[in-house]
Amino acid sequence: MCGSFVVVVRRGFLEMGFEAAFSVIEPSLNSLIIDSENK
Repeated sequence: MCGSFVVVVRRGFLEMGFEAAFSVIEPSLNSLIIDSENK
């Protein structure tokens, strides 16, 4: 996968802690990976 991505988060996201924040964004990241592999 190549390219650039901009992630816009809501207030409070950074205070969630890494594991909680990652669990929120992981499904989207996985979707991007799957979509890029299918092209």
